[in-house]
Amino acid sequence: MNVKKLSRAIALLLFFSLFIPKTSTAQQVFFRHYTVSDGLSASTVWDIEQDDQGYMWFGTKYGLSRFDGYSFKIFQHQKDVAGSLGNNFIRKIFKYDAKTFWIGTDDGIYIFNLETEIFTRFKPLKNYFINDVTRSRNGDIWIATKEKGVFCFSPKTKKIRHLSTKSSPGISSNEVSRIVEDSSGDLWIGTYGEGIDVLNPATDRIRRYTSSSKAKISNNVILDLYKDSQGDIWIGTMAGGLNHWNKQTDSFTVYRKTAGNSISDNIVRAVYEPKPGYLFLGTEKGLNIFDRKNNRFTVYQNKNNDPFSINDDAVYHVFKDREGGIWVGTYFGGLNYYHEGGSGFEFYYPSGTRNSLSGNAVSAFLETRPGQIWIGTEDGGLNLFNSLDKTFKKFPFHGGQDSLSYHNVHALYKDKADQIWIGMYTGGLNVFNPATGKIKRYKSDPNDPHTLSDNSVYAIDADREGRIWVSTISGLNLYDPQNDRFIRIKGKNLDKSCIYQVYQDSDHVIWIATYDNGLIRMDRNKRLTQYAYADRAGAISSNKVICMFDDDAGNLWLGTDGGGLTILNKKTGKFSLSEEINSDVVYGIIRDGRGKIWLSTNNGIFEFDPKTRRKRNFGKWDNLQSEQYNYKAFYKDASGKL
Repeated sequence: MNVKKLSRAIALLLFFSLFIPKTSTAQQVFFRHYTVSDGLSASTVWDIEQDDQGYMWFGTKYGLSRFDGYSFKIFQHQKDVAGSLGNNFIRKIFKYDAKTFWIGTDDGIYIFNLETEIFTRFKPLKNYFINDVTRSRNGDIWIATKEKGVFCFSPKTKKIRHLSTKSSPGISSNEVSRIVEDSSGDLWIGTYGEGIDVLNPATDRIRRYTSSSKAKISNNVILDLYKDSQGDIWIGTMAGGLNHWNKQTDSFTVYRKTAGNSISDNIVRAVYEPKPGYLFLGTEKGLNIFDRKNNRFTVYQNKNNDPFSINDDAVYHVFKDREGGIWVGTYFGGLNYYHEGGSGFEFYYPSGTRNSLSGNAVSAFLETRPGQIWIGTEDGGLNLFNSLDKTFKKFPFHGGQDSLSYHNVHALYKDKADQIWIGMYTGGLNVFNPATGKIKRYKSDPNDPHTLSDNSVYAIDADREGRIWVSTISGLNLYDPQNDRFIRIKGKNLDKSCIYQVYQDSDHVIWIATYDNGLIRMDRNKRLTQYAYADRAGAISSNKVICMFDDDAGNLWLGTDGGGLTILNKKTGKFSLSEEINSDVVYGIIRDGRGKIWLSTNNGIFEFDPKTRRKRNFGKWDNLQSEQYNYKAFYKDASGKL
């Protein structure tokens, strides 16, 4: 799902080339938040539903919101407008059929036609406060109200039956919160303060469960009733925790908050089973996942230093969509979403702890030995990541001689002596010796032509001969190891161009990606050929070339800014624009161990099979924290992770 494009990617993302299934108890959950600022009608979400077209619907404090995966459409009361919603406080969205929702509000029920988008008041129950709507096995519609008891509507006869404290049979309270039908066809009626009435519709007999009945429940204020996949009944209460009804013994098991592993709070507002054996529980103190087999609770709560934690602990509703996404409605935070099955992605972000990532904007990667990856950031210096224990060691800028020249790192390279070359924005080039801890600095000197052409270093690349090319925001430099100095490359405006990558192919041709001067080709005799944008077939699609990838068929793939993915046939010299990758910006191109091509773009991540031409697009709906990525911030480690 995508609500807004972020200006740049935050944190670090790793993808497993081989998908590894995750267990629910060990799953790393990253919540995406949808709030009023994203277009949601209110921060309080009472109910969630999905229609047959795949649209998500949310009942809120201020109207009905529809989400198409990109944006919200809001339906609210409009004065003197026929067919508009009559009341904005929506507590229930009941899916009557493929074309119709029954919307329960504080002022009765409104029947919503999904095709015409017209609301029609259900006149028999106008002005009633609706808490719940459900359908029994015979097709009757049962409606719970806050002050008027229960109503049963027969779609066949159009007749309505009313159950109240004064009817026969009489229910224990007119303040009804929830209704659910059990596997025997009995209707469980939860009340605010008088426990539960269980009605047998065939005999009209009622049995009652309260905190003082023979089979006791823990609290008489019922907030939710739910029938799971096994036919068991679960009860969420106001202060008595979670109750489970055992049909065989007609008794209740109570789950309360305790000092050990337990539910996080005794106020349970929502009970939901997205898959057999696992109950998702909405409480006032977070989302709980109850593993029935192992009798264990996993709790997800808001953490101030974790931008991907649930954003509000007051959970009022939980829903699983047909694509496997979990939607959590909260009281103050709007919606929280994550994909239950996971997507093979891991996230790392600066949480403020000692062993976390130091910056938000990740710009460079380098693996010096298996499991040890150097990570450059634009706002937090250099990190050494241990992939075994998932910890980061920080090498921030602090201004001393033993620190980096600057905190804004853009390029990393390891030479034959195991030294780390570090290119920085405005900080020049640092060469770090991990064995001694010493740093050697190279800076641009306008009076010395053998220094770097500029202090903003964007790439460090080695060719097949072992020569080291240092690309800057203004010019390309070739390192001269004998004299420990640099040779500035001239011609085709290279001395004025912003260089993003240098690559040498198997024919020993040097390809130079520039951000303002197109693609430059340097042959063995150092002759330069420029490929610049032109409005004609066969020309390069943009002069802003970010990255390059050489495939086995002799084609050079170019990721550009403004021209998307363009592919050069090196034999013909002709460029073709890829139609499969629907993004005008491609930040990175890399191949996995299976031969699939992965591209980071401003429209998510693409997996592309060059043989079948099939693609898969990963976006926010796959638990990606953004759909925009950083220039050239991609890498494949020794284990095959991207």
